[in-house]
Amino acid sequence: MAIFNSTAFSRLSKSFGNLTTCRTKGINIVKEKVTQVFNPRTLAQRKQRLRMKRLVGLCSVYDPVLGLGFPGRPANYTPDNMFVKLNQQAVVVSDELEVTVNYDRMLVSAGNRRLPEVRMSVDETGSQLTFTHEAEEFMRHAADDDCLYAAVLEEKKLKLRVFVLNERKDTEAAVVDLPPGWEVDALCVYVFVLSKDGKSASASQCVKKS
Repeated sequence: MAIFNSTAFSRLSKSFGNLTTCRTKGINIVKEKVTQVFNPRTLAQRKQRLRMKRLVGLCSVYDPVLGLGFPGRPANYTPDNMFVKLNQQAVVVSDELEVTVNYDRMLVSAGNRRLPEVRMSVDETGSQLTFTHEAEEFMRHAADDDCLYAAVLEEKKLKLRVFVLNERKDTEAAVVDLPPGWEVDALCVYVFVLSKDGKSASASQCVKKS
């Protein structure tokens, strides 16, 4: 397999003799046609296939936040690519090929923006979440108009909603209403920051209710 750049063949996707060309992630690739098919079946390979399958399937669940959370990704990566790449450690596959997803270890954003310490509480009815954070002095990778977000996952329903909270300089509590039927004990809540222009993000953090 080889990677090539050519004005004449910038979007070519055909076969020539025993060679075939294609484009993936914005890159031209030429490779030799496969004449023998191998299907590796070692335990490690089977576990990795299951891990990748689960992560790819979860892309549709996390879709509402992925377009926001990875603004600094490489040009040849989609938001789904970044999600799968960064969350390998969150999916555990046992030697018995049982798949476990650690939702609290998932990353829904990435970058060097500074995330303030965010606290979350739940009202008595279990229908509202309240988010607070402390005021911060100016520092690198932080600006007063950075916006805080919460991505709330209901693990049983596998549904996710994204809520805009407030700006970094605004220390008043931000309250969000949960969709009807969502169970507080089944929630996984991720918070992260985006710069005002949406071009820079923080790494996300899973917060627990206090």
